[in-house]
Amino acid sequence: MKRTLIALLSAPLLVAAQSPFALAPVALVALTPWLWASRLAGAGEALVLGALVGTLYGCLVAPWVPEALRSLGSSSGAALLGLLVTAAWAKLPLFAGVGWIAQRLRDQPMGVQIAGVAFAFGLGEWAIGVWRLGVPWALVGHSQLAAPGVAQLAAVGGVPLLSAWLVAINAAGALAMSQGSPARRLAAALASSWLAMAGLGLPVAQRIRPWNPEGASAELLVVQPEISRDARWDASAQPWILESMVTYTSEALAGQARRPDAIVWPENLLTTPLEIEPDLSRALQGHVDQWGVPLITGLVRPSTRRVPREYRSSVVWIEPGRGVVAAMDKFRAVPLLESSRAIDGASWLAPLFGRAARWPKVQEATAPGTSLTASFSITPVLCYEVLFPKIVARRRSPESLAILSLADDSWVSGEMATRQLVDFAAFRAIEQRMTLIRVAHGGLSSVIDEFGRTQLELPPDQWAHATVAVRASLPPSLLEQATLIALPLSTGWGVWWMLALWTRKTPGGAKRDAREPKETPS
Repeated sequence: MKRTLIALLSAPLLVAAQSPFALAPVALVALTPWLWASRLAGAGEALVLGALVGTLYGCLVAPWVPEALRSLGSSSGAALLGLLVTAAWAKLPLFAGVGWIAQRLRDQPMGVQIAGVAFAFGLGEWAIGVWRLGVPWALVGHSQLAAPGVAQLAAVGGVPLLSAWLVAINAAGALAMSQGSPARRLAAALASSWLAMAGLGLPVAQRIRPWNPEGASAELLVVQPEISRDARWDASAQPWILESMVTYTSEALAGQARRPDAIVWPENLLTTPLEIEPDLSRALQGHVDQWGVPLITGLVRPSTRRVPREYRSSVVWIEPGRGVVAAMDKFRAVPLLESSRAIDGASWLAPLFGRAARWPKVQEATAPGTSLTASFSITPVLCYEVLFPKIVARRRSPESLAILSLADDSWVSGEMATRQLVDFAAFRAIEQRMTLIRVAHGGLSSVIDEFGRTQLELPPDQWAHATVAVRASLPPSLLEQATLIALPLSTGWGVWWMLALWTRKTPGGAKRDAREPKETPS
């Protein structure tokens, strides 16, 4: 019981490191209690401890899930059970597996233990990000956005690399609690590598980041509406929604010194397919023609499979006088709640999600797609897709000016869920070294630069707009990546060497290292 309570401390500590609390340094010790307890446990107990810590962490980091499910028709009991199922789905296998690995490696050399646990955790998070049913929410590395220098390592190996490094620091801390000076030296060296990145990572990244003076550029007028979710999915409200958007957009255009290169509206602005409402289609095209400015927006389009209550969530590029010149369908939708993919056991889980389980479902594209290109090129992602780095990487082209994230956060009230989604999305900007523009319903619309820093944030839950200038940028170069990874490696090695040298020079230091006691697992 004592080990269980100690291990469970890791869950709230890790939550404190994550958005919206964003206490990034806490991640250096958050997993230490769990890893320490796992090493002392038996194999079965280590699996159970990992399952408990992972599930508790998933529940605590997303407390907004029950409210969202209740708003979608779940009962209070079913909503709580839905939170438990969601948390277990997202976190239990990873934590249980890594806890078991930590236990099995406890008799191996110190370096093998730390490297093995760190590699397993990083590999697990990478697998979650590529698995079709994965939910890469609140990965351990996401906690480092509040430490911009540390977050730059995502340009080298993505968020899983950050997570593996943090797990290594925690594993060294767990060893230092029960072993001697070598473990403490390694823990100090790894912690020093984090401090070096926290202090120098961002200025180094800015200094070595190549400038692309010949890259194309554009100005985008982003428009954030305030229209309730129920109204947007009401077929009779579609003309009113369009006219409201047109009126506000026309006013925003009137205040511009010059015409923007494109107007951007959020995901699924019109939920009645234009293909079945020709009057709505003509009205939309007429306004685009009148403005003389292209419109990039999210729209609902009919399912190609003609399945009842199924639709495509798409982003389309509408040109004046030409209509839709480019389009792309959503490739990743939220499992069960949004996606039409068949999942084993879905009928058993459906009652947990109320009427959301009966909501029209998204027909996902069979391939991620590429950039959206007409007069210029952008990298589009639709809502939940922004959590998947491989989707963004596949859609990026050398000519892309920005990552354009069209979102709908109106399914949950409050800022916690939308804040987390924005913060996790910021790592796509770092990985691609490209500006990310997020335009949302019922949530945060923001602009994030190539270093993951928020440059602009529109006030939530109200009509708002902004003009954003973007320019094509180069992806991370090998020199940039090598320099960033060399900074923590060289710092950690230097601190290790100096501490080892100091220990040898201290009277009795070498003998003390030799007779350090090892823990006795129970």
